[in-house]
Amino acid sequence: RNVAGMLAWIAKTGQMTGLGDPIGLADGFGPELSAPNLRRAQFWPLKVGERMCGILELVFRPGTELDPERDRLLQTLVNGVALALEHERLFREEQEAAIARESDLLKSALLSSVSHDLRTPLAGIKAAATSLLQPDIEWSEADRIAFITDIDTEADRLARFVANLLDLSRIEAGALKPIKDW
Repeated sequence: RNVAGMLAWIAKTGQMTGLGDPIGLADGFGPELSAPNLRRAQFWPLKVGERMCGILELVFRPGTELDPERDRLLQTLVNGVALALEHERLFREEQEAAIARESDLLKSALLSSVSHDLRTPLAGIKAAATSLLQPDIEWSEADRIAFITDIDTEADRLARFVANLLDLSRIEAGALKPIKDW
């Protein structure tokens, strides 16, 4: 028995009603709508097909005469507003879909680049470790130190790369925020 209830009734029935209209009396809106302290207004459902996209409130100046011709004109206006809102919704959805497609393309490119960048230090580590493990070759102390240094350097490079990827995923998830300061 309030305006929110009336709006729910309009959303449920898809019918226009107004302050002072008998529509909705069975649902308990009639007496409250015709109360003298309420503005004279109409509430029009904004529908495209069967889909409700909003409710438009039209408030009239005191003494405004309502007639069927004005209602036809208002219905045309209401239909135009509903179509404009639906167009805006579809436009936003299309933009979101385009952003999602672009994001997928960028993620694919990033994954391709990342897989290459991960393989490079791993190849160096694997080659140096495999060389050191060959039982049939006697490596000099200088060669052994060179292989171990390569393994250490490439492992550090790989660790930095993985840390950057983890930071990137934290930034994307909103868990890590950059500090923008000089």
